[in-house]
Amino acid sequence: MAKPLSKLGALIGRIVKTIVGLLLVPLVIGLVLAIAAELESLGGGHVLAQWFVWGVLGYAIMHLFFYKPTAVFRTSHALLARISAWLFGGQVATVGAEGASPKPPKGKKQKGNGKADSASPAAQGSTLVVLSPYLVPLYVVLVAIGVQVLSHWIQPEVVQRVGVLLIGLAIAMHVVMTADDLQADRERFPIEMYVMSLAISGLVSLAMTVACLPLVVPEFDWLGVFADALRQTRAIYATAFSALFL
Repeated sequence: MAKPLSKLGALIGRIVKTIVGLLLVPLVIGLVLAIAAELESLGGGHVLAQWFVWGVLGYAIMHLFFYKPTAVFRTSHALLARISAWLFGGQVATVGAEGASPKPPKGKKQKGNGKADSASPAAQGSTLVVLSPYLVPLYVVLVAIGVQVLSHWIQPEVVQRVGVLLIGLAIAMHVVMTADDLQADRERFPIEMYVMSLAISGLVSLAMTVACLPLVVPEFDWLGVFADALRQTRAIYATAFSALFL
């Protein structure tokens, strides 16, 4: 009796995760629309919004037809994993009790004193360590900081446009490479976890991008963007509900 109940519980859990992931998608879309709308209101009309779109499309074309910057993404991924392992280590819940600390192959001894260092698989098994590289768009943060520094020496209009272009490219790279990386690890991320992880990663990454954009464009109203994103999301939910049930 316990086995059928456990299968039913697992099935319900998968359905709930899928629904949560799908419900988060309108939030992601609403945030993208709000960012575009805010950029359209700045910089003399649609100029900044166009530079942002060019950055996104430029990365998409490069990824599809020319080059996938896997090494660049892996570098940021490894760096953020090390930082998270150093900050949180084993002080957070692990993803699955089994397999969190794999045994070394026969004939090989563990290095060190037997404790997991910050870069070991055991340390990287913690929830925050595993997820943080997918949640934090490191290159968006670096671009924003770089633009803020350069704006003291370069004409603001020029550095803002280039900065918005690079942020569009960086967030596109982060989202697409995250999707690729999670897709390659489907044993660990089945379809329902894949959908939910992508939605959460996209939502958090875009929220951090909104927080970084005022460093590039001082007039950027990040609070207004979040408020507009909620309005856009409500409209999407209402449209979807009407199409499905009315």
